[in-house]
Formats: sequence, structure tokens, C-alpha cells
Amino acid sequence: MVLTCDVCGAPIEGEPVIVEIDGAVLTLCQRCARKYINVKGVKVIKGPSQVQATQHPVTVVKYESRRGVTYRVSRPRVNVDKYEVVENYAELIREARESLGMSRDVLAKVIGVKESILRRIEDGQLIPDVELARSLRRRLVLAY
Repeated sequence: MVLTCDVCGAPIEGEPVIVEIDGAVLTLCQRCARKYINVKGVKVIKGPSQVQATQHPVTVVKYESRRGVTYRVSRPRVNVDKYEVVENYAELIREARESLGMSRDVLAKVIGVKESILRRIEDGQLIPDVELARSLRRRLVLAY
């Protein structure tokens, strides 16, 4: 039986981290444990000692209103890898899709986007984000 993380659903490799959050006991992977280990109200019940909190500071702001108290947690944005799209990316995607004999509908369902998004990418009207570009590259077996 494979243990899965109660937060992200990924299979847990290595030793799981067991935490208690507001009375609920959760089994977390190393990645999720790093995010939640220093949050107020989270108690680590069992886990490896190598789990360390993320280095990004977390700011908690308390807002009070007539309806009650609200807390807003803000984290600084992490720099995302910058990437460049080749000039003829629209043609490359269309040609690769057609060479595999796939319609736009089928490819859109496979990569999990609407057909209109894929059409706009193939027409050069939309530049795909990093995740979508990687998904297209994997599904269409594109060289980059």
C-alpha cells in the first residue's frame, strides 16, 4: 500500500510527516511538511528531523470587522524560471499535432485545456505559460 499526502495527494517517498492541524491528524509528504511546519496551530506529531521550514518569511495580518476576525497570510513571490519561446512556436505545435494525427479537441483534452486556448496558441495569439509549454512538449514530443 502506498501512502499519499493528505494535502497534495502525491505518493509519499521516504518517511511521512504526521502533523495535527486544529485537531485533524494529517500525513504529509516532505514538501508539504516544509510549508506547514512553522505555521501557528500546526503540531508535528512524528516526522524526520531533516524537515525544515521554508526560508521564505510569512507575514500574517489580522483584520477585525463587525463580522469577526480574519487573518491574511502573505508570502513573498518566488522567482519563477524565465523562459523564452521560439519564434515559430505556433507552427511547431500545429505541425507536431497534425503529424500525430490529433485534432485540436483531442489534444486539448489530453493536456487539460479548452480547445479555444489551444487554437489561440496555434494561431500565435497566446504564449503558453511554463506548465502548459512543458505539457505540450511532453505530449507532442517536441525538441526544445
